[in-house]
Order: sequence, then structure tokens, then C-alpha cells
Amino acid sequence: MSDDSVEIRRHRNPDSPRAGWRVRRISIGAALVMVALAACTSALSQSGGEKSMAQPKLSATLKGMSLEDDAGFQALARKIAADCDTQAHELVELAHAQPEAEAQKASAVLMALESHAFPALLAGVHAEDPKDYVWDAQTLTDILAESRRRLIALLDKMLDDKRDHPMPDLGPKVEEKFRPRRVCDEAYLLERTLLYPNESEDDRYMNARMFLKLSVADRDHEIFHARRTRKFGNFMNAE
Repeated sequence: MSDDSVEIRRHRNPDSPRAGWRVRRISIGAALVMVALAACTSALSQSGGEKSMAQPKLSATLKGMSLEDDAGFQALARKIAADCDTQAHELVELAHAQPEAEAQKASAVLMALESHAFPALLAGVHAEDPKDYVWDAQTLTDILAESRRRLIALLDKMLDDKRDHPMPDLGPKVEEKFRPRRVCDEAYLLERTLLYPNESEDDRYMNARMFLKLSVADRDHEIFHARRTRKFGNFMNAE
């Protein structure tokens, strides 16, 4: 079997026990926990004592969890984020309330929270008041645009990184291996996903696979072209 067949099965069958898929699933679950924790600790200030107590408790909880416990990761992420969400929702309500001075202060805090305020603000859009309605939509757009700008800047920086990206070892019994790829190759594919949101999942996967089949020189050329033009090749239509 070719390495292409391995990549297709890995994409089509999310329940496959293959090591590559498990690593990806584990990283997603862990990321949910870390994002929720970062949102709480950076957006809503606590005293030093509270932080020092929370960290060992969280570490102990994680030590008691299995790497296979995806549902547990998500449940823990929701629990960590609960206090943040409660206060963010309260800020949204205050931003829509009277008196005006307090509403403006709540609005200022929401803007300072940036992406941490996005879920609560989106859920609490005040359509009944035209002024609030427009402000909510404008703030949500500003938050998303700024987050997108920062992410593109990060991915652009990664496009210069030629280091190998280690792929999971599938074990001696598996003949097929993952295609070699670099940090810049992964950044190219991630930026393509960000800039082409309407591309179907199947088309995105096939374009990614065909990109990774290119020689290193050809991949470097595609990265250079995409960086200059913000246009990414459609390899499915290439002759």
C-alpha cells in the first residue's frame, strides 16, 4: 500500500486506532483545556494566592485523566471556562444597561477582553436597541478581525521555518509512512484553510495531499507565490 492510502483512511475514518489520529485527537482535547485556562487567567485577574492554588489542583486533575478521555477534556474545559463566561455575560448585560456611564465602562472592559469576550457577546447581541445592535456587531467584527490579523502574522512567520515537522511513528508493522513535511508546509496549509473558508473539506484535503507530493523546491515556490499574492494553488485543476 502507498502512503497516500494511509492518509486517506486517516482522514475518512476518525475512529481508526492509528497513532497519527490519536495524537491529533489528544492535542485537540488538551488544547481545549489550555485555551479555557488561558482565557480565565489572562482575561479575568485573580490574586497570586488563588492562582498558585489553582495550578496544582489542575495539574492533579490532568494527571488522573486518560489520554483517551476526549469527553473528559471537553468537560474540564467547560468547567474552567464557566467562571469566565459568567462574568463576561454579566459584562454584556451591563453594557446594554443604564446608566450610560456604567454601560460605557462595561463596554470598555469587554473590548479589553478581546477574543475572551466573543462567545458571551455573540450570545448576548441586543437586537432590540439599534445602537446596541450595531455596537455589538461592530465589536464582534473588530475582535474577529484582530484575531485573524494576529493569526496570519503568526503563520507568515512560520512560512520562514524550514525545520522538519516530526510525524507520528506508526510502528514497525505498518509499511506506509507519513509524507515528510516541514513547519512551513504546515503553515502554508493552515493559511490556505484560513483564507479559503468556503472550500469543501474534501477539496481542502485533496489539495493538501497534492501539495505535499510536490518536491521541496516546488513547495518553496508555492509558498513564495502565496506569500506575495495571497493566492493559493488549486492543484486539483492543475494539468
